[in-house]
Amino acid sequence: MAQARSLVDQARQALQVNDMAAGLAALEQAITLQRNSAGILMSAVRLALSVKAYAQADDWLAAYTGKSGFAIHMLKAEAARASGKLAECLAILAQMTATETDQLSAMRLMQCAAELSLEREQDAILTLQRCLREGAISQAGLRKLAELAYTHRQFGFYLVLMQASPGAVSGVKQYSRWLYACAATASFDSLLQLQSVAASVPVHASFKLFAVALLRVYRPSDLAEHADGLVVANIPKTGIQFLEELIAALPAELRLRSAELLTAISDGLSQPRQRNALLVHFGLPAAVSEEELRASSASLSLLKKQQRIKRRIEIALRMGMYRQAISIMLNATPGEEGAHLRIQFAHRLLELGVWQEAQRLQGLILKSAALPDDHEEIRQLAQRVEEVSTAPASQFAVAQHHSRPDEMFDDGAIHHYRFGHDSCIVWITGPAKEIMFDFEIVLSMLREQKISLVRVIDRSRLGGLFGFGTNLFNRPASQQLLAEQLQALSYPVYGLMGYSLNATGALIYAGEMPAAGALALSPHTKMPNLEESGGGRASILKRILARGASVPHDVLPGLAARSPHAVVHCHYGSTCRFDVAHAERLLDLPNVSLLAGKHGEHNTLAQLIEDGQMQHAVANFHAAIMAHSGRG
Repeated sequence: MAQARSLVDQARQALQVNDMAAGLAALEQAITLQRNSAGILMSAVRLALSVKAYAQADDWLAAYTGKSGFAIHMLKAEAARASGKLAECLAILAQMTATETDQLSAMRLMQCAAELSLEREQDAILTLQRCLREGAISQAGLRKLAELAYTHRQFGFYLVLMQASPGAVSGVKQYSRWLYACAATASFDSLLQLQSVAASVPVHASFKLFAVALLRVYRPSDLAEHADGLVVANIPKTGIQFLEELIAALPAELRLRSAELLTAISDGLSQPRQRNALLVHFGLPAAVSEEELRASSASLSLLKKQQRIKRRIEIALRMGMYRQAISIMLNATPGEEGAHLRIQFAHRLLELGVWQEAQRLQGLILKSAALPDDHEEIRQLAQRVEEVSTAPASQFAVAQHHSRPDEMFDDGAIHHYRFGHDSCIVWITGPAKEIMFDFEIVLSMLREQKISLVRVIDRSRLGGLFGFGTNLFNRPASQQLLAEQLQALSYPVYGLMGYSLNATGALIYAGEMPAAGALALSPHTKMPNLEESGGGRASILKRILARGASVPHDVLPGLAARSPHAVVHCHYGSTCRFDVAHAERLLDLPNVSLLAGKHGEHNTLAQLIEDGQMQHAVANFHAAIMAHSGRG
């Protein structure tokens, strides 16, 4: 060993005076004497690399038969990097990452990889992608390498790895880390790519809003077209904390413009009060005065109400539910100022050929107060109704559906509507009057899709949690009766459905019955304090609890234990904190789909109906449970 070390020293001295031949010859002799010595090999290879004798270094590494630990693998990676063999270097690094646990060694690995990637960033990305295609590097190895890069704050190398990996951004964690790395390195090209690949990532829009604001402030010419104009309802508390971290991560020269950045973020908020809260939190002046806030809030509320009423009327007319449409119109236009709108609506009914309903509305208009200017319009309406009512009946025939069930069971608590054959939706609801409009709409949709419906009516308005009908105080007995009825009706495949607290019942029933799954709209996945809910529901609950009934406090244990693979489709409002908190608790279930809507209120059923999405929600859920049962 001493002779080999002496030869290495001689080689170092020769190379320092540019005597390459003598230096390399001395190194060759040292390696021949100690062929399995890692120390001699490392000294020889590094000296050879210092004089660009890459071929000689490769030969020595290839001939080495001793123990190969982290140091030798690192040496091979350094030799490959020095000689420009990028693919080989990255492959070695990725393989090492899969087994490396020593933190100090991992840090050295990251430093080497970061130097490599930042010297030739685009080459590194292309090489990594080629290695992935050819199988030289696995996706798992690449992700592990990215994890280490982020942990050791090698953000430049982290971005290279993320850009090279297809589908790298699939959730909140990856999106947040990429965004943080972009902020820390002011890498706007990576930011543009992030906005492109993360279009469908289920993260809160406020995180994406930050990315848009960064581009808008620092690189407006590169602002991605699809990201411009992004508006969100509000930024949650976790989003504020994340913004603080991102701004702290900005390079010093960019941090000076953080006030401009925050202003750009606040401009993307739809609610003026949220804009003010965000700016004040960061010590900036409010954007909107208190007077403007009040006026804006009242105007926005009125606009939303008008739009919602208009959508519901249009849906009712489209579904042939004319009396429901008239009822909505009358409630929305009280007083003499609304007479003009009611007259216009009556003409609309005449155009649809529903002259009986138009005649009924005309009678109501005559009985109500009207402004003097409306009297002539009322006279013209009466004349038009008379003309239409005397025309041939076939000229204005309009098909209308009724909502009477085919059969009723359990003292009227179970209604059956047969539209299909071997499958059905079991919809848990409250009393009929509370959801009549929504029920009629969904019933018409199921009729069109030929999906049968079994409606369970819990008159206690407690989501079937304590049973229903004749077994109101006994949920197991209610479930047994329901299961027997479904079997008698020849429905081997069925899924539960419900909204809000009824969705909680649907999830619990799906875990306790042989159901294929549950379609839950804004569910409570952890039980609220029903005793404090007020109104008739609380008094009914007290009577139930007095009989010794137990409250199921959490839907997850039942589903996870009894029906772990049941299909669960959960629709909720993405900006409703209550909805989001309860929906995300379902993420641990293996067969769950969280489907976020853009609304910020706890009214998912009405929102899906008004947006024309309820039909798709039901159809997708039905297809999923059929496939799950092997019948799709």
